[in-house]
Amino acid sequence: MSAAHSNPREGNQRLWSMVIMQALRDALKDHPERKVHNTETLRAREAREWIMEANPDFPYVCLLADVPPETVRKAYLGLTASSARKALAWGAVDGWFN
Repeated sequence: MSAAHSNPREGNQRLWSMVIMQALRDALKDHPERKVHNTETLRAREAREWIMEANPDFPYVCLLADVPPETVRKAYLGLTASSARKALAWGAVDGWFN
């Protein structure tokens, strides 16, 4: 039996932390110099808005992930696109959710 099955609460927290991590990945995919409005650019804008603006779903997802919303927002603001891609690719942000 896996750890997620032995403790459903931890499994649920991990699931919701992955939702946040994917939003961070999406938010950091867009490049300001890009002039084309495609699906990736739209997804990046929506992810940034979800993280940074007053959306009631974001704090709720953070609650489910057991991470304060301001922790995610500060981390997002502190990351550059290149360092964030590396951190997210290697799972370095996992510590944000513990």
